[in-house]
Amino acid sequence: MSQIKILYWFVEYPWVVGLIIPLIIVMTIFVMWNAGKRKGKGRLPLIISRTVLFALLLIALASPYVQEETVVQGDPFVKIMMDNSTSYNLFDRKSAENTIATLKNLIEVEEKTIGYEEISALGDDVLGNLEKDESVLLVTDGNNNHGSSLGDIALHAARLNSTLNALRVEPLQDDSSIYIVGPEKAIEGIDTTFRVKVDKTIPDKGNHITVLLDDEVVYDVITKDTMIEVTRQFEGGYHTLQAMIGTDDFEKRNNIFYKVVKVIKKPKVVLYTEKDSRLNELLSKVYEITPTATLDELSNDYQALVIDDLSAEKLDPNVNRIRDFVADGNGLFVVGGKNSYDYGNYKESLIQGLLPVDIGTGEKKDEKVNIVIVVDISKSVGDTYGAGSAEDVEKALALSVIDNLNDASQVGVIAFNTRAYVVSELLPLAGRKEELKSKISSLINIGNTHIPIGLGRGIQMLETAPGGKNIVVISDGKSGGVSQSQTLAMEAAEKGMKVYAISVGYDDPDDDQNALYGDGYLQSIARAGKGVWFKGEETPQKVKAIFGEHTEGDARDSYQAIVLDEDHFITQDLEISALVTGFNQVLPKASSRVLITLDSGEPIMTVWRFGLGRIVAFSTDSGSEWSGDFYSADNSIALTRGLNWVIGDPERGVKEYIDIKDGRINETTEIIVKTLKPPEDEDIVFYKIGDDLYSATIPTDSLGFHERFGAKYAVNYKAEYEEVNFNEELEKIVQSTGGKVFETNDISGIAEAISTQNRRVIEKKTYLRWPFIIAALVWYLIEVCIRRIAENRKK
Repeated sequence: MSQIKILYWFVEYPWVVGLIIPLIIVMTIFVMWNAGKRKGKGRLPLIISRTVLFALLLIALASPYVQEETVVQGDPFVKIMMDNSTSYNLFDRKSAENTIATLKNLIEVEEKTIGYEEISALGDDVLGNLEKDESVLLVTDGNNNHGSSLGDIALHAARLNSTLNALRVEPLQDDSSIYIVGPEKAIEGIDTTFRVKVDKTIPDKGNHITVLLDDEVVYDVITKDTMIEVTRQFEGGYHTLQAMIGTDDFEKRNNIFYKVVKVIKKPKVVLYTEKDSRLNELLSKVYEITPTATLDELSNDYQALVIDDLSAEKLDPNVNRIRDFVADGNGLFVVGGKNSYDYGNYKESLIQGLLPVDIGTGEKKDEKVNIVIVVDISKSVGDTYGAGSAEDVEKALALSVIDNLNDASQVGVIAFNTRAYVVSELLPLAGRKEELKSKISSLINIGNTHIPIGLGRGIQMLETAPGGKNIVVISDGKSGGVSQSQTLAMEAAEKGMKVYAISVGYDDPDDDQNALYGDGYLQSIARAGKGVWFKGEETPQKVKAIFGEHTEGDARDSYQAIVLDEDHFITQDLEISALVTGFNQVLPKASSRVLITLDSGEPIMTVWRFGLGRIVAFSTDSGSEWSGDFYSADNSIALTRGLNWVIGDPERGVKEYIDIKDGRINETTEIIVKTLKPPEDEDIVFYKIGDDLYSATIPTDSLGFHERFGAKYAVNYKAEYEEVNFNEELEKIVQSTGGKVFETNDISGIAEAISTQNRRVIEKKTYLRWPFIIAALVWYLIEVCIRRIAENRKK
């Protein structure tokens, strides 16, 4: 085992060292002022001495330190973890075993088994076998269906400084699986879409797909498609869907899938307005709307209250009733116009206390805005886009941020990999754009990624800055330390900062396997930091909306609506193309979330929670003058989703109901019962989980559709058989730990990579404050002794 030590010298607070210069200037001026004065002639040595003394103390305060890196080359060793689950029978095990046998002749190997029969608990098994500073080769299809997620593996590997690799083994058998994705509950009379998905080992193979809805064939064709959409309107009650593959293949159990949908009545909504509202026509298609000019009938029989363009004079006398209604768990949706918000005297009114917005724009315009751009310069960004283009894409994102910032902002730039580098201190942007862009363009991508390092340095730079504080992280998210980053982001939010995150990659943050790396990593820190996450291609438009030059309300004829925050039920996968000609002047409150803005930066849809309820502030009108585009078929989904969100559970107001979730064979499924009296059954034990709410589990011992207590549910094949191909997410997981996915014939590549991965870098930081403090103390004592000797000689 060989070692190489490398030393790096750094100063943690370089700006403190800069104070030495003004100190010398002050001391020089003092000396010159004393020059020519008889009694000041003897002070020159003292002034020089004190300058040295203070300089030593300033250097100590700047916290110099030595970063020691020890490169340790260990013996080539790999821990191989072989998938033993049933789903891996589809793959070429023999080819994998031959690769392992050959590898044993080149390097030291230890073998472990992961997965067991019909349970692919890959996350749990890898976590249980992973140790510090080791290289691992995963021989698996990567399909994890039980316990810890694959993202947990990446996080734990980063903590242990271990590297994961994987062996790509191709499917050997011809197999296809089918399953249905869609809501468990639907509203009667409303279009509801279900997706029938097919996974297959032979991409170009055609399958005979049959879909039945309530035992009626609605789709029956031989097709190569891997997704089929079924959209229907349902009557109330339970309805069944069944999807089947008629093709003969390796595994028969995954060729049929069952799903039950419970169709409920339209939620009841009160529309409080004094005009013939366009909302009535739109919402009546989805909800049971009760228009009213008073709130006398408002009760918990309704799930939401929609207020359309009413003044504070009308609302304040009813504010206690509205507050109690929302606090009980119901929703409030407040639509603007020429009688509400800034036009309706909401400022300092009682109704404003309920809303997620304040009235006016002055505070926002006058506040100094501080922005620290934290740029990932690790090599993993290069892996996201491929060789040659990665650095250009990432730098282009950083440059677009600079281009779209308001010149009045104060901007700092930090680059990071496993260390943080100050590219530019926090200074006014005006006149510095080209300088900053030049510095960013000259950055070189090198090293690994550790987002907490960059985020922590960004927080440090902003701590003492007055005014609004914002951090913009640009990264691929392929990093360990997600818990640390989330904690830092939460601490930043507590200090009045907002953390925004821009993704360089193209992962799906809604994928459960992707929750702790990639887009999911960045999404989580933006959420913790009360900011917004968005993708690279959206950067110019959204940065301009958040931090750019905001246009005054009367300066243009129309404004484009923009989905600002996609990490919310209302705006997820939402695309809008609405033009707005007018709006109410509002400011989001600190704990609210702005989901939709105009391209001028003005918030249009802002949300928050109030007690058990939810509130949406929609700060343009109901389509009569300003926002007609929002009521078109394509854009109105923003409003209906907003109302769905404030309603929450549409069965909340129902006094009694029974829900049973679809389950998997030979497991259990949950039954939820809401009833005024505790439910009783010989075979089931119920536990109380809320007011009039009880829960229990029931066995799932046979496939197909079943009924219990009048409620229907489905039981399907084991999740083990749902995915039949190599999980491509596994490649992103291993890349996030510095590893790679290898082909079975790349024996030399595996051996070489393992040898490199066994070369570990151990970092140690040693602060050098005390030598300077001791030097200052010794210098001071010497000075005192010299002065005493001089004084004694004079006497």
